[in-house]
Amino acid sequence: MIQVRVPPKLLQVSGALLVALAVSEGFVGVAEPPIPGDVPTFGYGATTHADGSPVRRGERIDPVQALGLLLEDANAHAAAVVRCAGAPLYQHEFDAYTQLAYNIGEAGFCRSSIPKKLAAGDYVAACATILDYVCGPAKEHERVTTPGERCYRAPHQAPKKVIPGLENRRSKEFRQCMGVQHG
Repeated sequence: MIQVRVPPKLLQVSGALLVALAVSEGFVGVAEPPIPGDVPTFGYGATTHADGSPVRRGERIDPVQALGLLLEDANAHAAAVVRCAGAPLYQHEFDAYTQLAYNIGEAGFCRSSIPKKLAAGDYVAACATILDYVCGPAKEHERVTTPGERCYRAPHQAPKKVIPGLENRRSKEFRQCMGVQHG
């Protein structure tokens, strides 16, 4: 198979992307925060309903509804990648960036350094940036990070820590971005 990077507007959500999102997120039928301090999610990581209203703790969704919402959400996050990437991409790169945007939000992806790295043609550095998104909320009593550490936080910010599940997810997304099929 010949692979060619194409403008992102020519790419779309792939079946492989939907499966990867469903597996990464896992199905939850009753809304709850995935980690302490986070917003409630249900289905396959949805934080909002199709109408844009926020998911509230305790709300229920069935698997069929959740798959429909997953497709809608994946398309919305893919649109952010199209809008912000600014460089031709392989499908596997597009899928990896869309997975990241799905998890960190459209604005988070667009504000990241990935679009600038892509615009500069530094595809490896852009893929490697995925590995930076492994931090999540920590409790006040947990060890506070210091400058130079992976999850450093400024004194006015909430404490953060490395979340092992995010490390695993980002490692898979990075490998996908780099075109590595398994491992």
